[in-house]
Amino acid sequence: MNKISILGDSISTFKGMIPPSCHTCYPKDDSDVVSADLTWWALLCSRMKLELVVNQSYSGARISPCGLEAHSIDSCFSSYERWGFLGEADLIILFGGTNDYGSAIDPASPAFFRSSYRTLLHNLGARYPKAKVFCCTPIKRLDRPFNKANANGLDYLGLCSIVREEARASGCSLIDLATMDYDEDDHVLCDGLHPTAKGMAMIESMMENAISKEII
Repeated sequence: MNKISILGDSISTFKGMIPPSCHTCYPKDDSDVVSADLTWWALLCSRMKLELVVNQSYSGARISPCGLEAHSIDSCFSSYERWGFLGEADLIILFGGTNDYGSAIDPASPAFFRSSYRTLLHNLGARYPKAKVFCCTPIKRLDRPFNKANANGLDYLGLCSIVREEARASGCSLIDLATMDYDEDDHVLCDGLHPTAKGMAMIESMMENAISKEII
């Protein structure tokens, strides 16, 4: 059985299933994801017979160490407290970035996001040389235009391009969740950002399809 660890943000959280120091988002009052069994990662583990080692997901976390929130530096993917404790996993899923460009408070610039992502992939490769790293583009938010840049010039389309380019340059595999096709009428997101149970199932399907091509 392959072992899997997750480095994520709010979309991958669930109360009681992440480290106690991590802030959680799910379960949410406005979401029908009322059980951990309905999360994308629980569905993936069940369908692909994967063993979850650790889910290092933190609500509000960014890839890059920026932000004025008190927890920003400790919660970001670039913190050793996050990427340094993924255990002996065969597969590592890196699923974040939406908070880097989407936050109204000190968001990341394109150059800072790229350098942070590149450094993170280098650190993961050095610490977990036997693990297969899968980089995910963030899912499309419906609460703002895709091409609307944040205060520091980074928009969703640019961020996704950076993820694709850095994943390719580092030899990591890509799960291009940005290609998921949906709009408000599809009820994939409950608040323009966080997936419903239907959205979680769609994410799992794309994850499973990409991972099955890489492992036997």
